[in-house]
Amino acid sequence: MMTQRARNAVRLGGRVLAVVLVLLAAGCGREFGETGSQQRHGVSTSLADLQTKITLIRHDPCYTREPHTVYRDCAGRYMTQLRNVGLAARGDVSDQPAVAEHVNPLATTIVNTTADFTAQRCDAQTSDPNRCAADLRTINTSLDDLATTLGRLPAPATTSHP
Repeated sequence: MMTQRARNAVRLGGRVLAVVLVLLAAGCGREFGETGSQQRHGVSTSLADLQTKITLIRHDPCYTREPHTVYRDCAGRYMTQLRNVGLAARGDVSDQPAVAEHVNPLATTIVNTTADFTAQRCDAQTSDPNRCAADLRTINTSLDDLATTLGRLPAPATTSHP
């Protein structure tokens, strides 16, 4: 029999999970092939929002578990989220050449490797497990590097209005 305190903890955990899932789903607003100039409504163009999305993605089992054990489960939703992160990163820095110089290679690696992962049909039994796991490892490493790079960027200047 659960105590009231335990029931409250379970309810709170369920609410936190629901909020995390809503935040992850809300950030997936770009379709494959769209660039920064072709953004759909509801897609953030803020690097701070992108950092938040990366932080949330880094809690996904496709990120936290060993690639050889999860790569088949990561072919759909996770690859879509990562490709969107890569596309968003490139679009968000397109007007900032000094930042783009550091962000674009990482974002391009994520976009290209997710495309390769998908083209290999890593969700199928006939896919090469070593290649799929290597792609997933490359993607996750590039995501780490992108998070580090974004974290080193100076905070945007704010202006005060009288």
